[in-house]
Amino acid sequence: MNAWAIVVAGGIGNRFGGKIHKPYVLIGGRPLLWYSLRTFFQHSSMGGIVLVVHQTDMNRGIALARLFTGKPILVVPGGARRQDSVRAGVDALPFGVEWVAIHDAARPLLTPKFLNAVLAGARARGSAILALPVLDTAKRENGRGHILKTVPRQGLWLAQTPQVFRVARLKEALHRAGRRDVTDDAMLMERMKQPVKLVPGSPWNIKVTTKEDIPIVEGLLKRWKK
Repeated sequence: MNAWAIVVAGGIGNRFGGKIHKPYVLIGGRPLLWYSLRTFFQHSSMGGIVLVVHQTDMNRGIALARLFTGKPILVVPGGARRQDSVRAGVDALPFGVEWVAIHDAARPLLTPKFLNAVLAGARARGSAILALPVLDTAKRENGRGHILKTVPRQGLWLAQTPQVFRVARLKEALHRAGRRDVTDDAMLMERMKQPVKLVPGSPWNIKVTTKEDIPIVEGLLKRWKK
């Protein structure tokens, strides 16, 4: 599979807080971002990685990329919005790359098993994302902190990453999006009426959002090492 990864680490983590941007906070003695880079670097289907960082973190990103040798890791500055950062990553891909897997740097616990699954889903359908079906009862609130109604959970999924697309199709979708905001990359395909395969993900493929998430990730890492 002629594929590269784009690891998006361009945010500053407003909800996370702290003096150091979230991708560089230490977890298990290594920067949070290191774990995502390692997973894609070690995967045989990945020809290389584009690491998209905040413009003030270029030196940190380059230093981290240099820890991995034998496969290219390109470091580029991101933009103000997610799609701006993804666009910067796509623009940096070498000519001829057919597939791209876009992953949040804040999801450090992606395993080869689930990366293989989403890559297979994309090969079969053209686009695929990892996601989890909603199992709990879902409520919609009225804007004042009270329940408005219960939302049927049948057919509801929670999107994860990686999200895998054909590069040519993703470039077209980014161009068509213009200035409209998206919260994940699959939305770009939705707006083009393109099918995106939902591949069951892992509940452990969590996104580190606040400091309270760090002990959970550290605990899982220790358990897996055993």
